[in-house]
Amino acid sequence: MSIAELTSDTTQVALVADASRGVGRAIALELADRGYAVLACGPDGRRMADMPRETAYGGLVETYVTKLDTPAKATAALAKAQSLFLRLDIIVHCGMQPHFGALEDTPDDAIARVFETNFHRPLRLVRAAIPMMRAAGGGHLLCVSSAAGRVALPLSSVLSASHHALEGMCDSLRLELKPFQIEMTLIEPGIVARQPALSAATERAITGLSPGGPYASMTAALEEAFSSLMVEAATPQQVAETVLRALSDKSPRARYPVNRRAARWLRARKMFPTKVLDRRVLKRLQLDEHD
Repeated sequence: MSIAELTSDTTQVALVADASRGVGRAIALELADRGYAVLACGPDGRRMADMPRETAYGGLVETYVTKLDTPAKATAALAKAQSLFLRLDIIVHCGMQPHFGALEDTPDDAIARVFETNFHRPLRLVRAAIPMMRAAGGGHLLCVSSAAGRVALPLSSVLSASHHALEGMCDSLRLELKPFQIEMTLIEPGIVARQPALSAATERAITGLSPGGPYASMTAALEEAFSSLMVEAATPQQVAETVLRALSDKSPRARYPVNRRAARWLRARKMFPTKVLDRRVLKRLQLDEHD
């Protein structure tokens, strides 16, 4: 029996990008557990080796090892989903590259990496999917962004800029694609918990924070603030459940904050003048004394 024959005519088919890491993996498995047919795409086949399965609710997961870092790879992933399931209803892009640090200290290659993961890869996949979904009569595109795209933190200029670019693209596409019954949704976590916990040195290497230089005191304060913020950090499973909620809504909203902390910061962006919000951010992160 072919994979396509395992899915019914009413089964929704989803492609999930970056599924070899925590958030993407959680999304792919959660959708399958709720009856979706899923093509989980990611660059690390070893981490996805245990993912292919059929679920009790009639869902299933197949994997496709790819980095989605070129237009050709994005097109090939979409074609793979079509060949396996004979349709494609949903795309979820969830690759995220963290970065914190002073702009003046951030090299060009680091900026390029952040924008490649947080903006260019979802742009490529979405752009390649639009003609396919338009021809099919509709679909649902979801991008996992970050509250940092709307509420910036000190030392987050590159990170916030990359997510702000993604948010702007999705806001435009929401209007652009409405006539074709293609929904466009942003999923907005704040900080996402890392599993397992990382050492301070490893965390600095990942995020780009440097303990020295003229921003040393601000860096130390931000690291201390992160320690407290991690207590309420969103988990990959919470992100997955938020994606499922967006897909389940008959009239999906433009944005879905993942947890209460993200929702509070995004609500504050709407409510407060910029200078007031700036002061609240600095005070909340215990950085006001470093003005």
